[in-house]
Amino acid sequence: MPPERHPDWAGFPFDRRGRIIPSIRRWEKESVAQDGRLRYQTASVREAPAPAASASSASRDEGRQGRGVANQVLSLLEAFDAQSPELGIADLARRLDLPRSTVHRLLQVLVQRGYVVQGPTNRKYRLSWKLYTIGSHVLRQTNLRDAFRPVAEVLAERLREAVHLTILVNDDPVHIDKIESPGDLYIHTYIGQKLPIHAVASGKAIWAFLPESARERLLGLPHPRFTSVTVTDPESLRRVLATIRQQGVAVNRSEWREEAAGAAAPIFNHLGMVVGSIGCSGSTTRLTNQRLQEIAPIIRDAAEAVSRQLGWQGDIAS
Repeated sequence: MPPERHPDWAGFPFDRRGRIIPSIRRWEKESVAQDGRLRYQTASVREAPAPAASASSASRDEGRQGRGVANQVLSLLEAFDAQSPELGIADLARRLDLPRSTVHRLLQVLVQRGYVVQGPTNRKYRLSWKLYTIGSHVLRQTNLRDAFRPVAEVLAERLREAVHLTILVNDDPVHIDKIESPGDLYIHTYIGQKLPIHAVASGKAIWAFLPESARERLLGLPHPRFTSVTVTDPESLRRVLATIRQQGVAVNRSEWREEAAGAAAPIFNHLGMVVGSIGCSGSTTRLTNQRLQEIAPIIRDAAEAVSRQLGWQGDIAS
């Protein structure tokens, strides 16, 4: 007997070939008649449910969906910047190329979790201090030496020169960490060594990026001459510092010791404040003027890498 004529299938829709049409109506079992036949009634017109996906397929779909939502949340947070500290739903939807309903849903979660707050009058959104709190945990875990070490090891191997981490202590540059030169010849330096700020690259790299008031105060201090090429007068030093700010790197060749040369670049923290310098030192026979020019961008890149570990987002050369 063709299925469309069987009493148990009465009421089901069939096509011309006698096949059930599954996606036209949803059918619900009403009761079982006394004669054992099934009777059905039609429900609202709708598409039949799609076949259930396998567990692995469903897991993959959930993973893709989760990554998509995570990217949307992070993109939304990154849409706020110094130029746009407050944004409305329409602004965010336009920037992220997302539907307003999606942006609104993401914002509701972020507001609920305390990462975003909404202004009471303009109804626009802005980042909350909770993000700063989380960032401060990272800052406490990352100190200057931790950020310096991995970068310095690569730099020393590449340049075949000693690499130093230097900070200012009572207006004097002081080496607080060092990677020894992999080469056979080197200039002797040591951790804790005080240096003349005006005659070494590591000191000038920090000095040039201090606030103007601090730069001028240091210019007023006495600057002794060590060699015939040591720059000592305030006006000449002011020009040297301006050049360093422009190029993002300081050099020294025979300004402190006749046989010593070096190059250094400033390190900045998350607030954009100069906190030290990273530089290399070696003999003038190896670090010629041409060699110093060649390694200057390498030193600057290394300083930027250390600074980024400390949360800095700027550009050294101005």
